[in-house]
Amino acid sequence: MLRKILIIGACMLIFPCAMHPANAADMPTVEYSHTVDFEANDPVKFWVGDKMHTINFKGVTDEKSAEGRKCFKLDVTFGSSSYLYWCVPMPKPVPAEGRLKFTGKVFLGQGTTARTVQIAPTYSYLPGTVAGTCPSMCRVKDKDKWLSIQGDLVDIAMSADLRKYDWGNPELSNAGRYLTDMVIRLYGNKGDRVVLYLDDFKVEGQVPASAEYGKEIIARWAPIKARIDKRISEWENSLARSAQSIKGISAKGDVAEKLKKEIQESIFALEPRIKSIKARGAMTVKDAQQIGNSIKWIEEGISNLPALISLGNARDRKLTVTVVPPISSVPILPAEFYGVPGSRITVTAAQGEYEPASFVIHSVPGVDAVTVKAGDLNQGNKVIPAANIDIKVVKCWYQAGSAWYGITQNKLKKVMVPELLLNDDSLVKVDTEKEENYLKLSFPDGEKYVCVSNLEESAESIAKSQSVKDFPVKDSPVLLPVDIPANGIKQFWVTVKVPENASPGIYTGKIQIVSGGGDNASLTLNLKVLPFKLPKPYYDSSIYYCSVLDPRDIGSISSGSKSRTQLAAELKNMVEHGITNPITYQGFDNKELLKEHLAARAAAGMDNDPLYYLGFGPFGNVDRPREFMDFARENGIREVYFYGKDEAKGDALIQQREKWTEIHKLGGKVFVAGYKDENFKKMGDIQDLCVCAFYPYKEEAEKWHSAGRKVWCYGNPQGGVEDPEVNRRNYGLLLWQNNYDGACTFAYQYRFGNIWNDFDHPIYRDHNFTYPTVDGVIDTIA
Repeated sequence: MLRKILIIGACMLIFPCAMHPANAADMPTVEYSHTVDFEANDPVKFWVGDKMHTINFKGVTDEKSAEGRKCFKLDVTFGSSSYLYWCVPMPKPVPAEGRLKFTGKVFLGQGTTARTVQIAPTYSYLPGTVAGTCPSMCRVKDKDKWLSIQGDLVDIAMSADLRKYDWGNPELSNAGRYLTDMVIRLYGNKGDRVVLYLDDFKVEGQVPASAEYGKEIIARWAPIKARIDKRISEWENSLARSAQSIKGISAKGDVAEKLKKEIQESIFALEPRIKSIKARGAMTVKDAQQIGNSIKWIEEGISNLPALISLGNARDRKLTVTVVPPISSVPILPAEFYGVPGSRITVTAAQGEYEPASFVIHSVPGVDAVTVKAGDLNQGNKVIPAANIDIKVVKCWYQAGSAWYGITQNKLKKVMVPELLLNDDSLVKVDTEKEENYLKLSFPDGEKYVCVSNLEESAESIAKSQSVKDFPVKDSPVLLPVDIPANGIKQFWVTVKVPENASPGIYTGKIQIVSGGGDNASLTLNLKVLPFKLPKPYYDSSIYYCSVLDPRDIGSISSGSKSRTQLAAELKNMVEHGITNPITYQGFDNKELLKEHLAARAAAGMDNDPLYYLGFGPFGNVDRPREFMDFARENGIREVYFYGKDEAKGDALIQQREKWTEIHKLGGKVFVAGYKDENFKKMGDIQDLCVCAFYPYKEEAEKWHSAGRKVWCYGNPQGGVEDPEVNRRNYGLLLWQNNYDGACTFAYQYRFGNIWNDFDHPIYRDHNFTYPTVDGVIDTIA
């Protein structure tokens, strides 16, 4: 489920494959031709990537050539496990519409040890913000010979999904497409080497004339700019009101004074940023999220100031409690003020439902050993026991540069984000000066902290991190006291489980907060139980669950093998979050183990029929699928979906037709991840379910439904994005609005190295909704 790479500025993002083309108007065209023969000059420039690399040689050489006397040579050694992008810039951006082709020659030397060498075009989608590399034209594998490469630069340019990155829901047809560079993409580990020769790069074709194309782009983008202008006007009006309001408030007390100052600083910082976006007429989704979150925080802060002023000076007030929404795109970070001062939390839920709430404890002087405990909820003589109220502390720690918004790696930036839901706050220690995370391991002879934010974790260390013996991470079974530093906060996450048979009405109870020094506070928890149970969702709630039952019953600290205890805990956790039929990876070689895995799923409350199976792919002969269908029927499973070749496109997708037909003859069905305007066009008559990447489109759902097929959504976003609101919105209301049949993102857990270290892979962050422990699972706010 991995993606091609897009770079915006210095941030690596995920780029989808072929999407819908723009409907270009008839425009005058001109011939275009540009050749780089590498005979005299070296036009290759470093773009982005590993800053610690060593250039052994870079420039024009007469060691060899495909044509002429010379070529370009790059001999480089990686200084870290990462990527290196070098580019051959176009003289000026070239419209990538009409006809535009690339040809070139590449030679990979014997000294090469890096794992991947690719040649790809890069584009700008103006006037939007999207700019970066698209799917590669070739992955160079063969050594010691010249290889010819070619690509249709117009076709490749249509692989952008602008909605994923540019705010305002722009289609590809709303923007212009300009070829800006040809890029050499290198991926490797520390010490790997690349010896690469390039020759005779040519770009030629018939493209729109520049002046007319520029006018066309302005017209295309006009509806997007109108949406942006409207949103900016709303922001400007809000900031103007906030600036006026804050002037009229005389803050008294140190907490109120601090909050007023922070609000004024935020307004001052936002104004030039909004002005810049207005001038450009385009903004990223991330821009919109960040600015929107900041304005929401400013508005809430101003509305809370009167209550804070009434509290007066907080230097002697060790515990100040505020109520915050649990599902919010505003991250709650240390040393900031959040929430509404108050003493009451209200929760509304149906019978049998899980429902969250949250509160924050602030302390100016700091306080130690704070205990938080919930009591029973009562309605007359009716009781919901305290055991149905789970309280966890929210742990903030450092994650890689795209944290909260994406899953791509950026080792140059560490971002503090709230994520983990812990019973033991000391399980993770955070050094804010060094920006490092330390994880507590519980060995038989005592506890030990290890760093889990290494940028260059060794293969040996990664191997140890997967061992339950060498990496025994374990949370407390109960909520332990927490320390709150001076001018600090702690957020707590409350999950109320309403019993299936709870009588409707309003239940009331208390959450008691007591410090080691005797300071205390309390919250009233009101629970309104509705007089019904929620119906079963109309859609399929699934996820890529890569874990399998370990026949040794040892398990691991990874997304792979699990002990029986680990598996049971993770299956239970998924059901509690509404996932009732995850994709099954358990292999078919050990049928008894597969039976046990399926039985564990059923015991947790999951569905096994239909069964979405990824234990093997239908690529060889049909003996395995035939045997599996017999196994399924023997175990009461009537409907089995077999997984095709993941994310295949073009010929690789079409070549599966014969095997998929054979699967159908056996009574099985086929599902696989794919793309809008790709899978249905080529395989819609035979693919039973498409796990469609990225933003959901109603017209895409209509295509699949017209053929009696189903469509799910994944990668909007992938697992690992900490923002709880975006996950619930995009895999909830957004799918309903676009008539999708299910949600199935990647993944419940997926490690690229040490699953607890977000920094040890050159391209991606780990894709974790949860984190494994030796005897269970640690949840997150996502």
